Amino acid sequence: MFNLRVCRSCLYRSLAAVAAAIALFALLGYLWLPGYAKGKLEILLSEQLHRPVSIEHISVSPFALAATVEGLKVGERQGGGSTLSFARLYVNLSSASLLRRIPVIEEVQLEGPTVHLERQADGRYNVSDLLDEWLSGPAKPTPEFSVANISISGGRIDFDDGPKKARHSVSDLALGIPFIANTPATAEIFVEPHFRATVDGAPFILAGKLRPFGGHREANLALELKDFDLTRVYEYSPLNLPFSLSAGRLNTQLDLAFSQGKEAAPAITLSGSLALHEVALSSGKTRLLALKRLALEGVAVDLRAQRAEVKKLSVEAPQVSLRRGADGQLDLVKLLLPPSAGKPVAKPAVAATSWQWRVAEAAVSGGSLQYSDDSLGDKVPPLQAEDLSLAVSGLSSAADAAAHFDLRAKINRQGRIAAQGELQLTPLALKAAVDGDKVDLVALQGWAAEHLNAVLTQGSLSLKGQAAYSAAGASFKGDASLNDFVVLDQLNAVELLRWRSLRLAELDVAAGGGGPLRLAVTEIFSDGLFARAMLTEKGKLNISGLLKQTPAEAAAATAAAPPPSEAASDTTQIRIGKINVRDGSMNFTDRFIKPNYRANLTGLNGSIGALAAGKPSAIRFSGKVDRIAPLELSGQIDPLGKPVFVDLAIKAKGVEMTTFSPYSSRYLGYEVEKGKLSVDLHYHVEKGELVAENKVFLDQITFGNKVDSPDALDFPMGLIVGLLKNSRGEIDINLPVSGSLNDPQFSIGGIIGKMILNLLSKAVTAPFALLGSLFGGGEDLSYAAFDAGHGRLTAEGEKRLQTLAKALKARDTLKLEITGVADPELEREAYKHAVLERKVRAQKAAELAREGKAAGNLGELKVAAEEYPKYLEKAYKAEDFKKPRNLLFLTKNLPVAEMEALMLEHIAAGEAELLQLAQNRGQTVQTWLVNQGEVDPQRLYLLAPKLTSAAPKDAPPGGRAEFSLK
Repeated sequence: MFNLRVCRSCLYRSLAAVAAAIALFALLGYLWLPGYAKGKLEILLSEQLHRPVSIEHISVSPFALAATVEGLKVGERQGGGSTLSFARLYVNLSSASLLRRIPVIEEVQLEGPTVHLERQADGRYNVSDLLDEWLSGPAKPTPEFSVANISISGGRIDFDDGPKKARHSVSDLALGIPFIANTPATAEIFVEPHFRATVDGAPFILAGKLRPFGGHREANLALELKDFDLTRVYEYSPLNLPFSLSAGRLNTQLDLAFSQGKEAAPAITLSGSLALHEVALSSGKTRLLALKRLALEGVAVDLRAQRAEVKKLSVEAPQVSLRRGADGQLDLVKLLLPPSAGKPVAKPAVAATSWQWRVAEAAVSGGSLQYSDDSLGDKVPPLQAEDLSLAVSGLSSAADAAAHFDLRAKINRQGRIAAQGELQLTPLALKAAVDGDKVDLVALQGWAAEHLNAVLTQGSLSLKGQAAYSAAGASFKGDASLNDFVVLDQLNAVELLRWRSLRLAELDVAAGGGGPLRLAVTEIFSDGLFARAMLTEKGKLNISGLLKQTPAEAAAATAAAPPPSEAASDTTQIRIGKINVRDGSMNFTDRFIKPNYRANLTGLNGSIGALAAGKPSAIRFSGKVDRIAPLELSGQIDPLGKPVFVDLAIKAKGVEMTTFSPYSSRYLGYEVEKGKLSVDLHYHVEKGELVAENKVFLDQITFGNKVDSPDALDFPMGLIVGLLKNSRGEIDINLPVSGSLNDPQFSIGGIIGKMILNLLSKAVTAPFALLGSLFGGGEDLSYAAFDAGHGRLTAEGEKRLQTLAKALKARDTLKLEITGVADPELEREAYKHAVLERKVRAQKAAELAREGKAAGNLGELKVAAEEYPKYLEKAYKAEDFKKPRNLLFLTKNLPVAEMEALMLEHIAAGEAELLQLAQNRGQTVQTWLVNQGEVDPQRLYLLAPKLTSAAPKDAPPGGRAEFSLK
């Protein structure tokens, strides 16, 4: 009984002790431990973080093994603000931690965490000291742990970038992780986290499952980002990109899969879709690229296999700007491929494995491209490609894989271009059906202008056919035409070439690949072709200066030029089926002769048969010399053969001899007063040997005053003319010539024609007063008046020509002599003003040409009063005489009147200029009588011009054309 009482007493005492211990544990846990832990934790964390740490409240549930920390704040090291804070942290420790002796946490809740990061001017961060300290020690193995039910809500991360003066934020951060552990029993269990946040205003969602521990690590994550502003993070790109992103937003729906064993390389795949919206790339103030939307669908990327695939690529409304600089390079090329710094680039020892990629479908819609050329100046409008669309299927990096494409665009609103075909990238090859119409070439001429002293003011290209490119070379088969071309000779400031249409039918051209150039054309047709040939004041043809060359380049080209026997046909294969010419013309001007010589071939129509080396081709042309005298050319030629073969007959009838007066004055010592020339020429070239027959017929040739010329032949021209001219005033000469083209030593076989001198009766002047009374209003028809200083008829003068034409048609036996007259006393100043006006109009015409606009006839071009000072100043600055200068030795700006006075002072208005003015007046009258008056040109004779102040009675002051009859 006693023992029972003792045992009971012991039991009671033990229970009391346990109760006391539990009460003490509860008392310490609920009352003492929170305060003690708060103080200790603040001190410990402040020491470890080197920053003030404060905690509002800590509560402990000792029996639940749970603790809550509220209002934790980690201040900045330098004071002010906070680096880290949170509203509440709840941790519930499992009792299994005591049995397993590792941290086993049943639940973790973190509410309102806020992190503030700041990048300072020196590039370090407000937490760099902590990172340096934590990373400086040796790596420690991660102890085993197990945590369940992790949740973070209401989180926020603020990042202030001082150097870039930018602020970024991650707000509304929420994270949920059901379970994570690295113990052997749990290492192979998948963890399924959920993450949501708003990154710089864009919603971001991350979900999936992962197994970060254990022998085989895996992760499958879904990433979703909506309307993310890329400009906020573009500056942080590790790539040194030569352009800036001024606009752009990103949407993604991607799945990331990661898998790695203990020894194998990780396998990483990315799939899904992404889209860019409202993207704009710029360089400085220039926008290079803008697009409405770029979308990638069906993305599949395998990093370990280095393989990528996109099922569909869509680009909406891209806008591309290309500019060719004054140095001849495209701005995009200079940005993407900057010049080398001169240091050799080391080649890698082992070539990296190439990525394999494929785009199943790609489409571009609503695109535009603008191309401009700084070397052409601001006046040349850019080339605009609009409504650009491109569809590509099967684009791949695989060898011999061909992609199909379809490209279409409008060019400068009036033109268009389309191409469909196949594109192969490895090796590079292209086959396409090309169809283009009215593609403006003016903006593209900079690629040729850097080598030519010529400028294209107008012209477009149309073509349709098959184009191909590969390592073997490039080729094109089809039809092409160059339309409405105008080319100016910059050195001589004249129009060089012009045509309405130049069509090449069934063109076949191929070049490259180490083979010869091959060119074949079934037919060439030109309409309205005009060409200008000019002998300059230095005795050189204008075409010799078209190619821009430095002195060193010119010397090298001359030294490398092959002899005539080594023709280019050895390396070039040319075959032309037929050439047709309609309404062609050619102008020849000899500025080397004073006064200048001019000749015009107009109304050229004809054809050349098939041209192929070794096969003579038929040729036949007709036209007119100086718009009046008929011209015919016929025969056979083989210009591509080696040696060249020519068998041509040339006939011209009734060419005015007065136009040759500059040559007769210099080389014969006499002016040509009047006469007509007819020729019947035959040239035969075969095997390098020339045999020519030159039949020349001169009608009414009359030499005027003797000219003192050092180049004149010392022949008694009066005696020669007297011997050869027949009684009808005709000279008939046959001059056979033969020799070798390789060593031209011509021998004159004889002169079949003879010149018999017959003094012709002086033409009897018809009574023009009688003609006027019979066919008009009684006016004097012996002259037609012109505006002083100008070559244009007055209204009264044209009225007199109308009456005179009636008289000549009614009197078909009459022959009219026309003499252009200028008054040196009354017209000299008027002529200077006319030249000044022409120089001002020429400046406006040049500006219109640079703008790609047709100026038309220079004489009809109008200069408005408000435009006059502008173009006068340009003309004044272009003049080559000493001009007044300011204190900086620059050309001084002068009023309009002073510029006019200086220009008029330096404009030549001597005898030669006034004689040329008189000559033009005579030609104007002759052309009017033939074309408007319908007078037989064989009855009209243009006499040498003259200068005189004597004028017919009642004639108005100024110049005129005087008439006489015979």
